[in-house]
Amino acid sequence: ASVCPERYSADAFASIRGAITTHQWLANYQQKPMRTAMGAVYSSFTDANIDAGLKILAGLPLQLAFDFNRNPGSHLIVGQYDQGRDVFSACYEFFVPQAPVEEVVSAFVKWLGGEGDDATAARKACKEKGLQIFGDASGTARNAAVGVTCYEVVSQGLRGCEALTLRTRIKEGNPKIADRVNA
Repeated sequence: ASVCPERYSADAFASIRGAITTHQWLANYQQKPMRTAMGAVYSSFTDANIDAGLKILAGLPLQLAFDFNRNPGSHLIVGQYDQGRDVFSACYEFFVPQAPVEEVVSAFVKWLGGEGDDATAARKACKEKGLQIFGDASGTARNAAVGVTCYEVVSQGLRGCEALTLRTRIKEGNPKIADRVNA
C-alpha cells in the first residue's frame, strides 16, 4: 500500500523505493534518517533530531531554504530561526522528484493558502515578520531555456501571496567542494 495514495499508486511507490538507497528512503520517505559517515553535520542527524510537535511561530519570520537540483528533485525546507534561543527549526519539507523549482514553489503556495494551525501561523508570520529566502548561489544563474534565474522563478511563484514582505538572502558564491563535503 502507498503511504500517500492521493499522490502515488502502490506500484509507483514501490518503484520509488526500488530506485533509491536505504539512506534516502529512510530520510526522505520515512522521516528516520540514519547515521552516516558523511560530513560533520550528517553524522549527528538521526530520527532523535525530529520533533513531531514542532510548530510554526507567528512571531518569527518564515524562512524558505531551497535546493534547486532537478535531479533527484526540487527541495524546499520551511522553517524559522529564533534569535533569542539561537535555535533553527525546520518544520516542513517539500520535495518534488525530477521537477523544476516551479513545482515545489507551487506546492508551498498551495500549503500556505490551506487550512490548519501551521498554515495560519505561517501566513501571519509572513505578513507581520516577512519571508526570508535562502539557497545556494547557483540559483542566481540564468537558465538558457527560459532566461530567468531560480530565484526569479521563486519570486514570481510567491507573488500571489497576500501582504508578503520578501527578503532574499543569497551568498555570492557556493562554498568550496572540501567545505561542502566536510559540513
